[in-house]
Amino acid sequence: MMKRAMQICFVGVSMAWGHASVAASNPNKIYDCASRYYAAGRYLDAIELIEPSLKKEGEDKASLWALWSWIRPQIGGSIDSAMQRPRRKPTLNSQDESALKSADFKPALDEIMVRARQTQFVIVNENHRLPKHRAFTIEILRNLRDQGYRYLAVETLLNDGDEAVLLERFAKMASSGVVEMDAGYFSRDPVMASMLIEAIQLGYQLVAYEGLNRSTSADFNEQINFRESEQSRNLIERTISRDPDARVIVHVGFDHAIEEPVENPDGSVTTWLASLVKIKTGIDPLTIDQTLLDDEQQFHLADSEPFMPGVPMDNKGHPLIFNSAPGLFDLHIIHPRDQMIQGRPNWLWRLGRQAVSVPAEALSTTGPVLLQAHRLGASEMAVPLDQVILNGEAPAPVLLVPPGVRYELRLQITRPAGNINDRSCS
Repeated sequence: MMKRAMQICFVGVSMAWGHASVAASNPNKIYDCASRYYAAGRYLDAIELIEPSLKKEGEDKASLWALWSWIRPQIGGSIDSAMQRPRRKPTLNSQDESALKSADFKPALDEIMVRARQTQFVIVNENHRLPKHRAFTIEILRNLRDQGYRYLAVETLLNDGDEAVLLERFAKMASSGVVEMDAGYFSRDPVMASMLIEAIQLGYQLVAYEGLNRSTSADFNEQINFRESEQSRNLIERTISRDPDARVIVHVGFDHAIEEPVENPDGSVTTWLASLVKIKTGIDPLTIDQTLLDDEQQFHLADSEPFMPGVPMDNKGHPLIFNSAPGLFDLHIIHPRDQMIQGRPNWLWRLGRQAVSVPAEALSTTGPVLLQAHRLGASEMAVPLDQVILNGEAPAPVLLVPPGVRYELRLQITRPAGNINDRSCS
């Protein structure tokens, strides 16, 4: 039975607001300090430090936009509630857009389940700014378990080279049900952390496969190829090299799921992770792309289409192949438009979460505050189960927690810079 603490824990209450001294400095300084706050679990401090600079004209703030756009959607889950930011360039040409408009849509999980039977590797990508892509991988994990998939390899997991340490870290996750902030960069997102914990609970073995070495080349493409080679070697060694019948789900970012070598305009060739898995093992992976048709391109299923994510199909019943990504992926996923239910996006509800109303004492606080649900007794460095920003407005968004989890609520109030054990941030 789920239970919450009778009291809200107030964390990091300060006598002053803001980060004026840091905000007055250059973007690199702000980026460094915001990164430190983020690594310490101070999500609200990080975004409030960055946002004033994003509103200024004439500054080179690409790196700040990137950092902010990774962190902000991890609070509440939806980018629709976040400040508008520059979008990527359109990814589809006019012919592709026409094909998409005339396409039929098949429920994505149905198509994935059929195709996953024919391979040992399912490689699905994400846009790092869209937690809903991680939520969809949770649904894939649930559906492919009965097909014998038992490994989940995740790009974000820290790999320090000592497998005994990794296994101990994963065992601690399993016993505590908690992901710590230092487990990996993107695993600081509550949805990503939930993906890891649920995978363990479903019987998946986690695999960290990031390379330990870095290329010494000054050529960017050579750096990419070196990293992909390192990653593919670790992935293969820790899965089918040891367990020839292994069935593996791999969750990656953006282009790592491309399954064919790509020739660049300068004549160089980039061979991404999925392509290297295919070349080195002879196994044709099922590659699933969520980024070509994502929210940042403002592509969504029409409101009349199924509530679940879909795969666009041509008039012959085959998955649509786009000229913008010819043969690079097996399936392209398009998601329904976010619909807010009690202040939270529909895709998060679809995971079967249980709603927790915001206590009155949290609503009475002044200024923006961060309300977090944590597993009962979790450390201060634990990734929360869920979190929302409260601005004193009604109705407040609910928290959504996994069913059956005993939890407590914690409230973060922004604090002055300089409390991350580094006076350079003061």
